[in-house]
Amino acid sequence: LPESCKTINSFAFSKCDVLENINLKDVNAIMNNAFDGCESLTCEDLGGVELSEVYAIGDYAFSDCSNLSSATFEGAAPSTFGNTVFANVASDFKIYYYSDMV
Repeated sequence: LPESCKTINSFAFSKCDVLENINLKDVNAIMNNAFDGCESLTCEDLGGVELSEVYAIGDYAFSDCSNLSSATFEGAAPSTFGNTVFANVASDFKIYYYSDMV
């Protein structure tokens, strides 16, 4: 995605079976069901989904992404975090959170 893309709208990539990798480092908001059902989404090149600038994640945003193994948050935690954002992802799914706060 280009750096100018700051919001992923609802259902933007929903059920997109061919989507394997996506760079979300500059995205601020991921709306409801944005990646719901993207079964091929692994983001292996990125070590999982990296969410550096995101402040809002909608309901079911990554639901049913059965191959997604991790999500990494850097900086401030999202102020809005929807319901079942990471439902039905890989069985070994992990969330990593890194903060510059001392």
